[in-house]
Amino acid sequence: KELEVLEDGAKSAYYTADDVLKWIKSKRNTGSENWLSLLEAIQAVVKRKKTELERYNIELSLKLDSDVLVKTNPKTLEIIIENLLQNAIKFCRGQISIQVAAQNERVLLNIIDDGFGVMDPNTLRKLNTGVAVKSAKGRRGDAGAGLGLLMVSEILKNLGARIRYQNVPDGFLVQLSFPKTPGSIE
Repeated sequence: KELEVLEDGAKSAYYTADDVLKWIKSKRNTGSENWLSLLEAIQAVVKRKKTELERYNIELSLKLDSDVLVKTNPKTLEIIIENLLQNAIKFCRGQISIQVAAQNERVLLNIIDDGFGVMDPNTLRKLNTGVAVKSAKGRRGDAGAGLGLLMVSEILKNLGARIRYQNVPDGFLVQLSFPKTPGSIE
Protein backbone atom coordinates (compact mmCIF):
# COMPACT_ATOMS: atom_id res chain seq x y z
CA LYS A 1 0.00 0.00 0.00
CA GLU A 2 2.83 2.42 0.84
CA LEU A 3 4.46 1.70 -2.52
CA GLU A 4 1.20 2.59 -4.28
CA VAL A 5 1.06 5.92 -2.43
CA LEU A 6 4.67 6.64 -3.40
CA GLU A 7 4.00 5.67 -7.00
CA ASP A 8 0.93 7.94 -7.13
CA GLY A 9 2.96 10.82 -5.70
CA ALA A 10 5.76 10.26 -8.20
CA LYS A 11 3.31 10.16 -11.13
CA SER A 12 1.62 13.34 -9.95
CA ALA A 13 4.97 15.12 -9.61
CA TYR A 14 5.98 13.92 -13.08
CA TYR A 15 2.78 15.22 -14.71
CA THR A 16 3.09 18.54 -12.91
CA ALA A 17 6.71 18.98 -14.01
CA ASP A 18 5.80 17.94 -17.56
CA ASP A 19 2.99 20.55 -17.73
CA VAL A 20 5.28 23.27 -16.38
CA LEU A 21 8.01 22.40 -18.90
CA LYS A 22 5.50 22.46 -21.78
CA TRP A 23 4.24 25.85 -20.59
CA ILE A 24 7.78 27.23 -20.49
CA LYS A 25 8.52 25.87 -23.99
CA SER A 26 5.37 27.47 -25.37
CA LYS A 27 6.35 30.85 -23.88
CA ARG A 28 9.94 30.60 -25.11
CA ASN A 29 9.14 29.73 -28.73
CA THR A 30 7.23 32.89 -29.60
CA GLY A 31 9.78 34.17 -32.12
CA SER A 32 9.45 31.37 -34.67
CA GLU A 33 5.80 31.77 -35.62
CA ASN A 34 4.52 30.51 -38.96
CA TRP A 35 1.17 29.54 -40.44
CA LEU A 36 0.83 25.87 -39.47
CA SER A 37 -1.69 23.22 -40.43
CA LEU A 38 -3.92 22.04 -37.60
CA LEU A 39 -4.30 18.65 -39.32
CA GLU A 40 -0.54 18.13 -39.57
CA ALA A 41 -0.16 18.92 -35.86
CA ILE A 42 -2.92 16.43 -34.99
CA GLN A 43 -1.30 13.73 -37.10
CA ALA A 44 2.12 14.34 -35.50
CA VAL A 45 0.70 14.04 -31.98
CA VAL A 46 -1.35 10.94 -32.83
CA LYS A 47 1.79 9.30 -34.25
CA ARG A 48 3.68 9.98 -30.98
CA LYS A 49 0.77 8.64 -28.87
CA LYS A 50 0.26 5.48 -30.96
CA THR A 51 2.16 3.18 -28.57
CA GLU A 52 0.28 4.48 -25.54
CA LEU A 53 -3.08 4.10 -27.30
CA GLU A 54 -2.21 0.51 -28.21
CA ARG A 55 -0.94 -0.32 -24.70
CA TYR A 56 -4.28 0.72 -23.18
CA ASN A 57 -6.35 -0.80 -26.02
CA ILE A 58 -7.83 2.58 -26.91
CA GLU A 59 -9.52 2.91 -30.27
CA LEU A 60 -8.90 6.31 -31.86
CA SER A 61 -11.08 7.47 -34.72
CA LEU A 62 -10.15 10.48 -36.83
CA LYS A 63 -12.58 12.48 -38.93
CA LEU A 64 -10.59 15.34 -40.36
CA ASP A 65 -12.84 17.12 -42.86
CA SER A 66 -11.35 20.57 -42.65
CA ASP A 67 -8.07 22.29 -41.95
CA VAL A 68 -7.10 25.65 -40.61
CA LEU A 69 -3.78 27.42 -40.54
CA VAL A 70 -2.82 28.68 -37.10
CA LYS A 71 -0.15 31.35 -36.68
CA THR A 72 2.14 29.93 -34.02
CA ASN A 73 5.19 27.74 -33.71
CA PRO A 74 4.95 23.97 -34.22
CA LYS A 75 5.63 23.06 -30.59
CA THR A 76 2.89 25.31 -29.23
CA LEU A 77 0.20 23.82 -31.45
CA GLU A 78 1.33 20.28 -30.66
CA ILE A 79 1.46 21.04 -26.90
CA ILE A 80 -2.23 21.98 -27.02
CA ILE A 81 -3.29 18.87 -28.91
CA GLU A 82 -1.06 16.52 -26.94
CA ASN A 83 -2.29 17.81 -23.60
CA LEU A 84 -5.95 17.40 -24.59
CA LEU A 85 -5.37 13.96 -26.12
CA GLN A 86 -3.48 12.90 -22.97
CA ASN A 87 -6.47 13.93 -20.85
CA ALA A 88 -8.79 11.91 -23.10
CA ILE A 89 -6.47 8.90 -22.76
CA LYS A 90 -6.40 9.41 -18.99
CA PHE A 91 -10.18 9.31 -18.56
CA CYS A 92 -11.55 7.23 -21.45
CA ARG A 93 -12.84 3.69 -21.17
CA GLY A 94 -11.54 2.69 -24.60
CA GLN A 95 -12.64 5.11 -27.32
CA ILE A 96 -11.54 8.56 -28.40
CA SER A 97 -12.70 10.50 -31.43
CA ILE A 98 -10.94 13.50 -32.95
CA GLN A 99 -13.03 15.49 -35.42
CA VAL A 100 -12.20 18.63 -37.38
CA ALA A 101 -14.89 20.44 -39.37
CA ALA A 102 -15.67 23.94 -40.60
CA GLN A 103 -18.63 25.80 -39.12
CA ASN A 104 -19.43 29.32 -40.30
CA GLU A 105 -16.29 31.44 -39.85
CA ARG A 106 -14.57 28.94 -37.52
CA VAL A 107 -12.90 25.55 -37.69
CA LEU A 108 -13.84 23.25 -34.81
CA LEU A 109 -11.60 20.59 -33.32
CA ASN A 110 -13.58 18.15 -31.16
CA ILE A 111 -11.90 15.61 -28.91
CA ILE A 112 -14.50 13.24 -27.49
CA ASP A 113 -13.77 10.41 -25.09
CA ASP A 114 -16.07 7.76 -23.63
CA GLY A 115 -15.03 8.48 -20.05
CA PHE A 116 -17.19 9.59 -17.15
CA GLY A 117 -17.02 13.34 -17.92
CA VAL A 118 -17.08 16.05 -15.28
CA MET A 119 -19.79 15.22 -12.78
CA ASP A 120 -19.66 18.39 -10.69
CA PRO A 121 -21.38 21.35 -12.45
CA ASN A 122 -19.19 23.79 -10.49
CA THR A 123 -16.02 22.13 -11.81
CA LEU A 124 -17.38 22.23 -15.36
CA ARG A 125 -18.19 25.94 -14.96
CA LYS A 126 -14.66 26.61 -13.70
CA LEU A 127 -13.15 24.74 -16.65
CA ASN A 128 -15.21 26.78 -19.10
CA THR A 129 -14.18 30.08 -17.51
CA GLY A 130 -10.45 29.28 -17.44
CA VAL A 131 -10.17 28.76 -13.69
CA ALA A 132 -7.71 26.11 -12.48
CA VAL A 133 -9.29 22.98 -11.06
CA LYS A 134 -7.77 20.13 -9.12
CA SER A 135 -7.05 17.22 -11.43
CA ALA A 136 -9.01 14.04 -10.87
CA LYS A 137 -7.40 10.61 -10.97
CA GLY A 138 -7.74 8.93 -14.32
CA ARG A 139 -9.10 5.47 -15.03
CA ARG A 140 -5.58 4.02 -14.81
CA GLY A 141 -4.70 5.78 -11.55
CA ASP A 142 -2.74 8.64 -13.12
CA ALA A 143 -3.20 12.13 -11.73
CA GLY A 144 -1.96 15.57 -12.55
CA ALA A 145 -1.85 18.96 -10.90
CA GLY A 146 -4.58 20.56 -13.00
CA LEU A 147 -2.12 22.87 -14.75
CA GLY A 148 -2.42 21.37 -18.23
CA LEU A 149 -5.90 22.64 -19.06
CA LEU A 150 -5.11 26.06 -17.60
CA MET A 151 -1.99 26.21 -19.80
CA VAL A 152 -3.98 25.16 -22.88
CA SER A 153 -6.65 27.82 -22.21
CA GLU A 154 -4.03 30.54 -21.93
CA ILE A 155 -2.23 29.48 -25.12
CA LEU A 156 -5.50 29.30 -27.08
CA LYS A 157 -6.52 32.75 -25.89
CA ASN A 158 -3.25 34.10 -27.32
CA LEU A 159 -4.03 32.40 -30.67
CA GLY A 160 -7.52 33.91 -30.91
CA ALA A 161 -9.07 30.47 -30.36
CA ARG A 162 -11.64 29.32 -27.82
CA ILE A 163 -12.10 26.17 -25.77
CA ARG A 164 -15.28 24.64 -24.39
CA TYR A 165 -15.81 21.60 -22.17
CA GLN A 166 -19.07 19.68 -22.14
CA ASN A 167 -20.47 16.43 -20.82
CA VAL A 168 -22.03 14.42 -23.65
CA PRO A 169 -24.30 11.35 -23.37
CA ASP A 170 -21.48 8.80 -23.58
CA GLY A 171 -18.49 10.76 -22.34
CA PHE A 172 -16.82 14.15 -22.51
CA LEU A 173 -16.26 16.71 -25.26
CA VAL A 174 -13.45 19.23 -25.50
CA GLN A 175 -14.07 21.64 -28.37
CA LEU A 176 -11.52 24.07 -29.74
CA SER A 177 -12.73 26.79 -32.07
CA PHE A 178 -10.19 28.45 -34.38
CA PRO A 179 -10.90 31.41 -36.65
CA LYS A 180 -10.80 30.49 -40.33
CA THR A 181 -7.79 31.79 -42.17
CA PRO A 182 -7.29 32.53 -45.87
CA GLY A 183 -5.60 29.12 -46.20
CA SER A 184 -8.38 27.13 -44.49
CA ILE A 185 -9.54 24.05 -46.36
CA GLU A 186 -13.13 22.78 -46.17
